[in-house]
Amino acid sequence: FGNLGLIERTRGNLGSAEAYMKLALAFSEELKYKEGMAIQLGNLGSIEYMRKNLEGAEAYHKRAWAIDKELDRKEGMACDLGNLGLIERTRGNLEEARGLWVRARDLFVEIGMPQMVEKTQAWIDGLDG
Repeated sequence: FGNLGLIERTRGNLGSAEAYMKLALAFSEELKYKEGMAIQLGNLGSIEYMRKNLEGAEAYHKRAWAIDKELDRKEGMACDLGNLGLIERTRGNLEEARGLWVRARDLFVEIGMPQMVEKTQAWIDGLDG
């Protein structure tokens, strides 16, 4: 269901994407599959961000971050922090965004994801230009 949700999100069908992702979240919760829960919460946060619902997006990403932190899932934590940074940049809180992105970048460095390091660093650099 999660992958079907990603397909629908890519197509711009946010309502369908949300429905699939909520199904995936429900199954993950039923199975007590915390990694799946964090992933789907992050995906739902991205949908809310696309809808410009920053409060909803933030709530989903913070829930995802809490689970990823509990699991010590650094890739997930870095993605969550990056998404929270996007929200803060959109709100105009540039220093808050920078702090979140620096933390995300450092986690991506730690786990050896150079493409994500580069992407996150570009966001940081964009704040200065």
